[in-house]
Amino acid sequence: MEVEVTFGSWVRRLRLERGLDLQDLAERAGVDISTISRIENERTQATISTTLGICQGLGVEPIELVRMLRGGKLREDLESEQDVTSKPKALTANDIQAFLGFFRYTPQRGPGLLADWINLIGNARVMRSNKRARPEAGRKRVMPDDIYYVVTERSVSESFDFLNHRPEMTADLILELYKHGGILTVPEVGVYIRERRREKGATLVELEKSTRVSDSVLSRLESGSIERIKLSEIVAIDKVLGQGEILAMCFGAIQSRGQIPGRRIKGKPDVAYSDDRERREDNITDNLVLICRWLHCLFWDNTFWLEELRDLMNPECTVEESYS
Repeated sequence: MEVEVTFGSWVRRLRLERGLDLQDLAERAGVDISTISRIENERTQATISTTLGICQGLGVEPIELVRMLRGGKLREDLESEQDVTSKPKALTANDIQAFLGFFRYTPQRGPGLLADWINLIGNARVMRSNKRARPEAGRKRVMPDDIYYVVTERSVSESFDFLNHRPEMTADLILELYKHGGILTVPEVGVYIRERRREKGATLVELEKSTRVSDSVLSRLESGSIERIKLSEIVAIDKVLGQGEILAMCFGAIQSRGQIPGRRIKGKPDVAYSDDRERREDNITDNLVLICRWLHCLFWDNTFWLEELRDLMNPECTVEESYS
């Protein structure tokens, strides 16, 4: 009879194989030693964030854990490597890091590029809602001078009425972004879970019964909150609504935040910005991602705008150099 492998036993086995004691792993993972001990002895359930830290401490890619927890049964398109070619078809963490440096290093061209994109979005939305309308009918063109303060100190959604809500992203588009190596946000993973649930015609109450995950946790996930969500809860949801991709995307969304300078985990008021630069970078990143999501939704089959971004980036202009 095959014995089910638990996360705790998996962690202990890999830790011992690597010749690590609990203290070694705790230091590498950034997780308290007592927490790791309790996880290994099945006395507590790991949160999804703690799980990712332990994977990093063990030097294991999260997809390997996903494969173990799903008994090797994953969607076929998850078995192949993500598209991490030099020009993937989605906004990546590397793109954002390069843009942050570009924005600071070329204070005129960065806002100019975003102004062009915002105008492109506005024109496309006008044309889609009224095919007889002129692209810029009834709307003032956004200029670079309008952009710098907005993207560093405010939100484009608050400043431009045609961007006052997030684009309606489908589950398929979110999955495509992940498969192409793009960054994902936690709210986007929540949208994916909600849309897959609706495709199955299930209510939150019905999903609670089939997953044994409380409707409050399900509601928090769908609204974009992942704090204190347990690994076992994501696994249960994935088994009902997905084929490994929900768990993989949760890990991806958390990793994305850690790969971008200036990012802090929302929902943790005790984690303060270290300086104004960090706050500005966080704001620029949020605005860049929102603008790019609109462009992805409007022009998924033609990522000319993403190629434009990468062509403008100076490969030697890193965030660290530009802010030094």
